[in-house]
Amino acid sequence: MTVRRELPLSPRPEDDELLSSWQGRVACRYDLIHDDLSRWLGVLRDDRCGGFTGRDFAPSAEMVQAWAASCRLPEESVQALALSSLSRSRSWYVWGEGRAPGAFRWPVCLACLDDDAAAGRDHHVRRTWALVETVVCDRHYRVLEEACPHCL
Repeated sequence: MTVRRELPLSPRPEDDELLSSWQGRVACRYDLIHDDLSRWLGVLRDDRCGGFTGRDFAPSAEMVQAWAASCRLPEESVQALALSSLSRSRSWYVWGEGRAPGAFRWPVCLACLDDDAAAGRDHHVRRTWALVETVVCDRHYRVLEEACPHCL
């Protein structure tokens, strides 16, 4: 029997947000990382993270169901955050999974993150930033950053 776990509060996903970004924001509310909250929800059973495919591109039905139920969202809303729900294949996206110092990470627009803070919103990673052809923010016309300009 699967135990349904519910969270008392969870932020709602932004329209343009990557699934893993939203999940990270939810986990942050409980002082956890994505993988720890996924383990608590019962959808990550070992020490390996789901990677790009399991987190953002084509999450399992079990993962979608568990996250939707725990955050009191319709499953369709969570599934719609998956990049596979769009018309592009996996090869159209960068994966940004580097963990070693100097490794590639998700590109971000620092001005967009500043806008989030100024508007009182949580920072979030935009889906368009994951597209391989996106090098410049279409809102601020600034090159996306791969690493923190302060600590690199």
